[in-house]
Amino acid sequence: MRSKSFGERIADVLIEEGLLLPNQLEEAFGIQKSEGGRLLKILTDRQFVTEQDMVFSIGRCLNTPPVNLSRLRVPEEVMSLVPREMAKANKLVPIARLDGKLFVAMADPTNVLAVDDLKRRVQLEIVPMIATERAVLDTLSGVHGAGNLSQVLRQVSEEAVQGAESVEVQTAKREEIDLDRLAHDSEDAPVIKIVNLILAQAVKEKASDIHIEPFLNTLKLRYRIDGELIPAESPPKALQLAITSRIKILSGLNIAERRIPQDGRFRIRVLGKEIDLRISILPTAHGEKIVIRILDKASLSGSIDQMGMDAD
Repeated sequence: MRSKSFGERIADVLIEEGLLLPNQLEEAFGIQKSEGGRLLKILTDRQFVTEQDMVFSIGRCLNTPPVNLSRLRVPEEVMSLVPREMAKANKLVPIARLDGKLFVAMADPTNVLAVDDLKRRVQLEIVPMIATERAVLDTLSGVHGAGNLSQVLRQVSEEAVQGAESVEVQTAKREEIDLDRLAHDSEDAPVIKIVNLILAQAVKEKASDIHIEPFLNTLKLRYRIDGELIPAESPPKALQLAITSRIKILSGLNIAERRIPQDGRFRIRVLGKEIDLRISILPTAHGEKIVIRILDKASLSGSIDQMGMDAD
């Protein structure tokens, strides 16, 4: 007699707890036999069991505490412990650091390879917790990169744009912006907040460049971090012109000119730092590509001693 798979053991627990009917399990077995796939995913995809009930049952079986990520606010200093790509690839979210331990919400806490890799990376003991895959991905979208910008549009709240509100654009008198030139859509508050949020997040991530590149049906946002272009949650294609216009206005560029390259600059204050931004606008087949070079004045200005040179 073969031993039951992990999925079958979880299904038995769901039935015992009255969360799944035996005939639903039989139907899921039939689907798995004819179409393939993981049993537990079939149960949630067919809505025989909610994702939350599934997570709680798996947590009980594994003796792993469940966590509701929607009720947590992950501190930036904790989130920054785990590289963006590692978090997304392994579907995990660091949620707290305490007494030499890092508590991590995982869609699959049985992924021992991910736990071992993370332990080597952060040099802390890892305490796995379990959360729904959707909650993990939503949390990563909201914290990493520029945040979930479509969510910012749907529900702009002070909490969601706290970093963006701290961005202060500093314009010299000779670069004063004529707001009459600005198209109505680029004056829209969500567009302003989105651009500010993109800039603020780039500074937080210590990015050297921001790339906003248009494609046929999408707009791709990427940050250059440690020499590598890292994809971030991107704004919808529908906002391409509004975002481009906003950045052109800040840079003192001609928003009506879309056929030739343009270069500009402006300055922001964010996280207590003055940041110079160099802007390059390049026409492409699907619209204008934007490259923003980030120059942190504090990091560029060092004393002679800091540069290892003698004063005389």
